[in-house]
Amino acid sequence: MTMLRRVRTGGMVVAAAVALLVGLVGVHTLAAAGGPSSSAGGLSVFVGYAEDKETVTPDPATFPVPWDGSPGVTFLGGTVPGQAACGPLTACYDAGAIRLDNPTAAPVTVSRVTVDDHSSLPGGTVFDNLWGSFTVLPGRSVILTENPPASNPGSDNFDSSGFPATCTPLTVAPTVTLTVAGTATTLVDATHVIDSGGIDAGSCTPSTDESIQWRPIGTAGSPKASLILAPSSVIAPTGTTVTETATLLDGSGQGIPHAVVAFVVTGGPDAGTTGTAVTDASGLATAALSGTPGEDTVVARVTTVGTFSSPPTHVLWTAGSATGWTGSDVGSPSPPGTQSFATAPGPWTVSGGGSDLGATADQLHLVGTPITGDGGVAAHLSSLTLGRAGVMLRTTTDPGSPYYAAMVGPTGDLEVLDRAVVGGPTATLLDRPGPLPASLWVTRAGSVVTTYTSSDGTTWTPLAGAAATLALGSGVLGALAVNSGHPGVAATASFDSVLATGSPPSPLPPVPCPSPFSCADIGGPTPTGSQSYDPNSGTWTMAGGGSDISGTADQFRFVSQPLTGDGAVSARVATESNSGTQAKAGVMMRATTDPGSPEYSVVVSPGAGIKVQVRATQGGTTTKLANPAGTAPAFLRITRAGLTFTASTSPDGSSWTPIPGSATTLTLPSTVRAGLAVTSHNAGQLSTVTMDSVSPGVDGTGTTTTTTTTTTTTTTSTTTTTAPPPNCPSPFSCGDIGGPLPPGSQTYDGASGTWTINAGGADIFGTADQFRFVAEPMTGDGTLSARVVSQTRTSANSKAGVMVRASTDPSAPEYSVVVTSGAGIKVQVRSKPGGGSQTLANLAGAVPTYLAVTRVGATFSAATSPDGVTWTTIVGSAVTIVLPATVWAGVAVTSHSQGQLSSAVVGAVTGR
Repeated sequence: MTMLRRVRTGGMVVAAAVALLVGLVGVHTLAAAGGPSSSAGGLSVFVGYAEDKETVTPDPATFPVPWDGSPGVTFLGGTVPGQAACGPLTACYDAGAIRLDNPTAAPVTVSRVTVDDHSSLPGGTVFDNLWGSFTVLPGRSVILTENPPASNPGSDNFDSSGFPATCTPLTVAPTVTLTVAGTATTLVDATHVIDSGGIDAGSCTPSTDESIQWRPIGTAGSPKASLILAPSSVIAPTGTTVTETATLLDGSGQGIPHAVVAFVVTGGPDAGTTGTAVTDASGLATAALSGTPGEDTVVARVTTVGTFSSPPTHVLWTAGSATGWTGSDVGSPSPPGTQSFATAPGPWTVSGGGSDLGATADQLHLVGTPITGDGGVAAHLSSLTLGRAGVMLRTTTDPGSPYYAAMVGPTGDLEVLDRAVVGGPTATLLDRPGPLPASLWVTRAGSVVTTYTSSDGTTWTPLAGAAATLALGSGVLGALAVNSGHPGVAATASFDSVLATGSPPSPLPPVPCPSPFSCADIGGPTPTGSQSYDPNSGTWTMAGGGSDISGTADQFRFVSQPLTGDGAVSARVATESNSGTQAKAGVMMRATTDPGSPEYSVVVSPGAGIKVQVRATQGGTTTKLANPAGTAPAFLRITRAGLTFTASTSPDGSSWTPIPGSATTLTLPSTVRAGLAVTSHNAGQLSTVTMDSVSPGVDGTGTTTTTTTTTTTTTTSTTTTTAPPPNCPSPFSCGDIGGPLPPGSQTYDGASGTWTINAGGADIFGTADQFRFVAEPMTGDGTLSARVVSQTRTSANSKAGVMVRASTDPSAPEYSVVVTSGAGIKVQVRSKPGGGSQTLANLAGAVPTYLAVTRVGATFSAATSPDGVTWTTIVGSAVTIVLPATVWAGVAVTSHSQGQLSSAVVGAVTGR
């Protein structure tokens, strides 16, 4: 794929937008940012809060972007050196921020900026003229934050988060006064962005991320930015270009200018292709894409203190011309076949006679192109007058040639046919009804051939029962096939979106209960419930029985995971079968899985509206707090803030409205079970529902994104560590990190103290890891050691060794020493969340070998030993990094080959 850069900054457009911007929806156009309450002296005023220095891992979407180094931005501020809390961070901030955009055609000079941060209250202050006089050029921005050039670098300068002793939110809002051309204008930060919500969220309990994305001063909004890529799907001929537009919106829905957006092809024939563009005043950035036949998956990404991405889009690249395609009759049909090719993306018209396609010999007309090796042919069949038409892989044009085909009749019935040997019989693998038009793709991988279908031409699903194993040879003809079934009469078919050689994206298989969710019946409902998760669409299908979620004890199906501290759980109930008007599906927070456990839930019923209910005590009676009208589909959410629980609804999953009367005070444990609940309200029957937009939820790789809050930190993480299986003795925890495929496992021989660990995974390196981890908590200074006895070689860089790690997040900071199957012994470190890994040392070595990691304060080092008694420190392995006092310490194994398992035998695992 060739990707051309398209940049729009300010009022300047570099390269015209391509006319292939199809189906663009949801784009917010901002003629001039801000309004009367958020502008001064011709400048639009935005506020944000930037925090990444504390132990709280920031959400990349909440940290203000653009920031230092962004194009079109003058940055008046800087990191504050010498702070221990910054650890190894090179860009360390904990401060309010002000962004001034100039949408006018003339420069605007600001002579003074003063911020009154609740100076009328104890602990408040006035930040007066920290930044001096400066000019905002037309179409550009100036960002003001801590440690500007003229200020004392030893001071936080603009650490403006509130410091009330009780951590109760402040009621006095900060103000910003700008003096332009001698006129001072004061604006009120009514939504408390500069003071991080009116509290010092990083110091209060529970500690939370203080970052807040830009928004116009005084405007309500979310702390997060949103990133949309459109159109969501496009079909285009090769040789043309498609314009994908990324829309970056701040927490209030305003476009964010001057932000660098990366466009990345994550899957398909052009995977790995990237390009960048910069957002204009409306938050839009565009890229022109071109590609090779097949379907590409594309995402937009923005990087702040980490990277956040848009939902994926799809571009199907079809044949740009008929070059290389030829028509031929098979078996001398009458009348002879014909074909005509319209200019792309117009239809290809194919006519063919022939008495039959089947038995031991065929009569039909083909329009084909050679395909060598794996690959296939796809097309959209838009019309057919008679007979059958479809797509085919065929060894030769001999009437008795082996072939595999997906053929559609004039009423839309679909047949999948094959002939395994020359002159052999034809087998019907599948015959099912289905209306025209039809999108079909037949493809092979090795000797396995199968059919994919699509309802929209870009989302492809393998057809159940259509796969076959055939020896078609190394080179085949990929063809459009037409057969009339009536001698002397021609059938005519129209095809478009034709392509050859590409293979469709393979959908991920459904997962019964992805980690770290637990899926179970509560209260013994009959019949037994079930569930499955589709990682392609993010949809749960749940079947739940049970008498009710009510009274003094519940019966229902529960899909849940631990949620610690403040947070929220939300989902959309998309569909709900009517096992009874009181059947319920929704979201729940629950103390335990005991049927009489205290709980808070919001559910929707097919005939009884939306219900908010609570059980305050163990075995107590459920109370209904609210019952507004509503049916599926319905977005539902529970929010926990301390002891206060509130339920909300939303029309679209982004703007939430609290349900009147739903707020209540409830004493639940710090860690609750949070998730999806379904009951049929009819013992003996199942209610089947589909639920999506689940948060905390599962991403496309089968890992789960959760937000965990403790008394000291809040970590937004992706974790796949599961509850210890039976062969994972306490105090160890055994699980996959980063969603390796296939999943790993382990066994422990208590007599010999030896672990056998089976692990998949792409690698332990880069910005995120995939591996199997057998670990336990380790607090303070100490040494972790083990003997790697053996490892099966799935790659020269398959790895096994010892590791200490900040958390089970795939991108967590870590320090490890591993032995590889063919690349020696490596000492590696990731010093910050989501940062790149660094190899500190790489010495010769192979299994069996002893490895050790030692921690003394913030200093980590590695050592090797031939016998576990005499240890030698590895030269260059010592490094200083900031990890929590308590880390995960244990044995890490990766196959360095996604799709394969590597088995390592590890013994003598000790911590001292």
